[in-house]
Amino acid sequence: MGTNAKRRRERRRRNSNKPIDGNDWLEQLPGVLTIPAVDDDTYPEPAALLAEVIDQYLNSREFNGLPVGESSGLHTNAKALIRGGLLQLVTSTDYLNTHIRPWLRSDVDRQVAELPQVSAGVLTGCLYPTQRAMEVYAPNLSHTHPYRDRMMMGSGTLDLAFFDLAAVEGYVNDPSFAFEFGDDGFRLATATGYDYADDDLLSLEAGYAYDHTVDYRGDEPIRRYWTAFLCDLVDLPARHQTRLSTFELDGRNLSAHPDWWERLIGGRWLDHIGPFTKILCELKAINEVWNIAFQSDLLKTVERPRAWGWVLRPTTGSWNEFIHLTDKLLSDNLMPKGLDAAGAPKTNSQGDTVGTLGRLQELILTSSSATTPEGVKSILEPLRRVRAERQAPAHKIEDTVTDRNVVNRQRDLLRDIASSLDAIRFFVQTHPAVRAYGWAPPDYLDRWRWL
Repeated sequence: MGTNAKRRRERRRRNSNKPIDGNDWLEQLPGVLTIPAVDDDTYPEPAALLAEVIDQYLNSREFNGLPVGESSGLHTNAKALIRGGLLQLVTSTDYLNTHIRPWLRSDVDRQVAELPQVSAGVLTGCLYPTQRAMEVYAPNLSHTHPYRDRMMMGSGTLDLAFFDLAAVEGYVNDPSFAFEFGDDGFRLATATGYDYADDDLLSLEAGYAYDHTVDYRGDEPIRRYWTAFLCDLVDLPARHQTRLSTFELDGRNLSAHPDWWERLIGGRWLDHIGPFTKILCELKAINEVWNIAFQSDLLKTVERPRAWGWVLRPTTGSWNEFIHLTDKLLSDNLMPKGLDAAGAPKTNSQGDTVGTLGRLQELILTSSSATTPEGVKSILEPLRRVRAERQAPAHKIEDTVTDRNVVNRQRDLLRDIASSLDAIRFFVQTHPAVRAYGWAPPDYLDRWRWL
């Protein structure tokens, strides 16, 4: 190692133990960074400005725009390019972060009117090439990353692409991917513990989408899809981009789930929950009050099964799988030990031995003077319906067929199950030990939506 290198290493060693003086650091900073102007003095020719904007767009980290610096000069060329449909001005009246272009805009009069405000420092703004400009420029497309190619051609960062739900079936069923269902969308990523190359790592958050011409509260078959922002699709590995593009749909009449949109774009904390979360939260609440009243859990698990969510295909096979997983969370999830702790009878009024659901029914009947056998049966009927539906496919062989009403059936069954669990929790909540403890349900348990 040379003498100069040794001296640099020694200086770094000494400085690493030296306390940092903020003033010393500030003195080493350059002057205030200035954003170059885009006026006619800086770019005398419109072609030069357009080339600079395109260069910034293609070579920046995330297809960023060219910032518009303050200037009192003329902006004839910039205005002409905007009016000619070759440049788009994104200002802080469009979107807070002007360094990304969220959506394409064709309101050129508004853009031209706001350019002087940006150059005066009243607003912030960046210039972007339009799709028309990129078609003329014709950048080298990869053809292996269709969504990155689409961004290169001038699409908006927050443009939505819509897909058939069948596109994600392979990810749900493949353990090398972590797949998390939600009420308004899902998350997908490569699972840990697998040997993936860096350029093959996958991470995506997507939302459900619906055909908004169908009333989700009615009887007409609900048509469901999924959607993702273009900026989230851009960085997916090539093979995934190519595969997903084969499932892409025309987005006309399709709308993203409003809760997903509000969370990601509106930046809002939602004050309500969806049906799957409602059921899981009710299961957790039942275990909490059961422990307070009887010092035991009633349910073996309150965790969400990996594949428990909105069906991906409108088929009888998908419905049967959903029923199977739902029953594992309900009747199959009841623990005899928890019922024993509560003193639940093992026989009914006729002396017949009963299963876990029957024991729960007898417990409610014998513990409350305000209930009737018909009323308790009505409360537990959704759970029995799930058990009966689960057992039916086990005793016959049939081909999977299309059932366009599957999502409607899911919607209605989830609503009924949630009401059933709500009533069970309320029953245990009236136990003297629970009332003395002062337990109260979270507010959000009563604020939930069906779909």
